[in-house]
Amino acid sequence: MNASTFKKFAAWIVASLLAGTQFANATVVQYTVNTAAQSQDFSSTITVPQFDLSLGTLQKIDIQLSSNVDTVFTIKNNTLHPITGTFSASTDSILTDPGLHFSNEVYAPSALASFTNVAVGTTFDSGHQVVTINFPTATYTSAANSDVLDEFSSNGPGNLMLGFQSAQDPTLPSGVGNSPSTHAATASSALTVSYTFDPIAHAPDPGSTAALLALFGTSFFAKWLRRGKSRE
Repeated sequence: MNASTFKKFAAWIVASLLAGTQFANATVVQYTVNTAAQSQDFSSTITVPQFDLSLGTLQKIDIQLSSNVDTVFTIKNNTLHPITGTFSASTDSILTDPGLHFSNEVYAPSALASFTNVAVGTTFDSGHQVVTINFPTATYTSAANSDVLDEFSSNGPGNLMLGFQSAQDPTLPSGVGNSPSTHAATASSALTVSYTFDPIAHAPDPGSTAALLALFGTSFFAKWLRRGKSRE
């Protein structure tokens, strides 16, 4: 084997080994945490699985929250005539991190019910009025929101705080002020956190490298033998 041939063989092996080093594209790992239904006007902590720094370098976090709000209205007619009117309710929900680096707030209508000719001495019950409220996706990047990313890494607390308030707005005719009404709301939520990261590159293990060298060596030797026979 002359020097030129050896150099070509060595370059071939080096290129092949470099090609064997695996660099994946940006990868996403996702977690969803569900919260049980809680009564109106509450504040709770949601524990979020943190990003494992051994996987690679965290580049972006996407936070999505969806809440199901269940509202029930009642009114008892204590007047001397049938009553007609409407109920409406709205919720004010806010999602924050412990460091208060971000705040995602949604104010939205959550229920609407009408009652017509409720008889004297009877109670109107709206039944369960369920509305789903989707928060806009909150996105935080390593370039602009490094403090937020730090909180969701294995070095941070990994918690979010969810606040929920519900208010009713009855529309009633005059003269029914002595008719007591109630408004009960509960909310359950699904929180999804998506971590986008650059994975750590993994070089081939020694066994794979040896097998690769043996394969290329055998291939080159067979090729060299064929060239020798063709010259005879």
